[in-house]
Amino acid sequence: MPDFASVTHAVQRAIHVLRKEGARSFCFKLLSHVGYRRLIVFERSLEIATPVFAPHLKVSIRLLGADEKENYLAFRPETPASLVTDRLGSGHLCFAARYQGRIIGATWATTKRAWIDYLDYDLPLRAGEVYTYDGFTLPEYRGHGVAPAISVHMLRYFAEAGYQRATRTILPENSASLRARKKAGYTPVGVMGYMRIGPWTRHFFSKIGSGNSTTAISW
Repeated sequence: MPDFASVTHAVQRAIHVLRKEGARSFCFKLLSHVGYRRLIVFERSLEIATPVFAPHLKVSIRLLGADEKENYLAFRPETPASLVTDRLGSGHLCFAARYQGRIIGATWATTKRAWIDYLDYDLPLRAGEVYTYDGFTLPEYRGHGVAPAISVHMLRYFAEAGYQRATRTILPENSASLRARKKAGYTPVGVMGYMRIGPWTRHFFSKIGSGNSTTAISW
């Protein structure tokens, strides 16, 4: 049985979400804990020009080196060190934005199969496709264009490497991330998610509009 402190924290968190993000966001977050989750799938062609974007801060964006794991963990202390090791060992790339000597924002990318932990789903990628994920900016640096700058840098990197398309999934309630993707030229192409009742889980995929998505998801 949960203790009083944990219940109190959960209630306080619920009130904070309700006040800050509104009833709609609160309801969907509640649903995510009882068996219904969904993400918006965004795509962007890498064969069109990458937009020029200048953040409000003078950041330096480059790949995270294998010897910089401690720097990343200082930036995201809740992340298990083994997870960072596994990602880098599997060939995933981390694009990190540095400001005044420390990492303030980062996003990961893979060109292989992408595991979406939030949906318990293994997303296959087509040849020439890159999946970007786990983007995060320190709260005190949000609103300064760090996330869009990282996204544009990544697009340019993979376009120059010969890739044709970038894919990303985002929570519909994450308005900051939605704005960052749109600034980088991404377009929503579908919704993917799951419904879970006890041991039964069913994933679903719904296409948005009539666009021609090339992702490996079976819409």
